[in-house]
Amino acid sequence: NTKKISKLDRSFLKVFLKSVIGNKFNTELSSENIYSLMELVFSQTGNEVHLKDKLVAIKDRDALVVRKISSNKSEKVFHKIKVGEKLEVDGRIISISEVSKKMFKFTQDKSVEFISGDKLSNEFKIRKWKAGDKFQPIGMNGTKKISDFLSDEKTSSIKKKDQLVLTNSGKIVWVVGFRIDERFKVTSETKKILKLTIADK
Repeated sequence: NTKKISKLDRSFLKVFLKSVIGNKFNTELSSENIYSLMELVFSQTGNEVHLKDKLVAIKDRDALVVRKISSNKSEKVFHKIKVGEKLEVDGRIISISEVSKKMFKFTQDKSVEFISGDKLSNEFKIRKWKAGDKFQPIGMNGTKKISDFLSDEKTSSIKKKDQLVLTNSGKIVWVVGFRIDERFKVTSETKKILKLTIADK
């Protein structure tokens, strides 16, 4: 929490940051790295610095977030998932299943959504959103950029980068954990109802 650590004496802050990074990542930062981290504490939201051992620190509103950059070049750009399957993505389980109209019930739980599968293929793709992505948030007439939607939802910069979308035939069906697309909502005419869920592993 940057509000708290920014009040620390500078000399203690230096020791604190070095100790935390050392314990969490087993990395001994250089003096230059520590200085960069200290400057980041007092900088604007969205700023970031790259540290040794492939660590990156990001100023995210009232938090300083440090994580390791993946070096796996073979990491998939997208994952395929079919109706009736479950898939683990980034430590969370995403599933798609067909349900009867009796099992269908609107919920306020953002980890569970129901969509119409009438005009969708059986195979979906899960990927991280990219610049230029648009969808039509349920309840809206026009489309909206994913970047603007996530900003409106006050999504932190670190979570924003990792946000997943579920697509079908190139169209975004679900901004995972947030909102489905208006074009795929369940109506009285829907014949095939699909249940989308995301849960911690």
